[in-house]
Amino acid sequence: ENAGNPTWMAVEREGGSGGGGDGGGGGLEGVILQLDGEEAGSSFTDRAGRTTVTGAGGAKNSAADSKYGSGCLDLGSGAGLEVSGVDMSIIAAGSFTFEGWIKSASTGSGGNNNRYPIFSQMSAGGNSFYFNLVKGGANFSAIGFTHVAGYSNSSGEHTLQEDPMDGGWHHYACCWDADNNKSYVFYDGVLKGTSQASQGLSITGGKIMINRSAYTSVDDQFGDGLYDDIRVSNYVRYTSDFSPPGELGTSRQALVRNYTEDSNDADLS
Repeated sequence: ENAGNPTWMAVEREGGSGGGGDGGGGGLEGVILQLDGEEAGSSFTDRAGRTTVTGAGGAKNSAADSKYGSGCLDLGSGAGLEVSGVDMSIIAAGSFTFEGWIKSASTGSGGNNNRYPIFSQMSAGGNSFYFNLVKGGANFSAIGFTHVAGYSNSSGEHTLQEDPMDGGWHHYACCWDADNNKSYVFYDGVLKGTSQASQGLSITGGKIMINRSAYTSVDDQFGDGLYDDIRVSNYVRYTSDFSPPGELGTSRQALVRNYTEDSNDADLS
């Protein structure tokens, strides 16, 4: 088109296919929620600028500890975060990845089924999902993703040999592949297992909760600990073992291809 003059084309993305990791903290490409706890009091700012986050049960920020930066989210026993906003509708319709660093203080409360929610959403008709720790004896014994469609459970729970309550920070991640109705669950970057569901997530909105059950009549299900660098993306970030990301970035680094064409040939392949 421009004979004798270079022509450039840049390609940006708002999401994309996952892989073995993102090579570090990364920017905000494909991110629909990011929290770091580096505020005062009980105000919570989504660094991606796309959702509204409110605390429940005494949720607050704390400068007493952190995995990265100057603070973290203190989600003690009974506390949780509720996330709302139009961008969270992607969770109901497509693939997603939830990840974050957690320092467990106790097992919290798992109600009558010993499941302790990390990330969950529920809508009408008994349709929901839960990313859980599962208690066995005095400690957590498994980690899993429970997919519920019309009150029919499809649960994949995978054994944990590690001790989440060893006093350290641990990275948790769960990916939902909407194209294949498949979940991936990770602990400290290690794939703990996958689960194949017979159908997709039948969720049409409803609140999203962190560290508490999204099922409104089960307020006795909650975790107990500190959270840092929480990120929710609208694609599958991980399908195999990966190195957990460093401190998350806050810039939009979405450029994935850059082309330069400076010949006069008709063939631009």
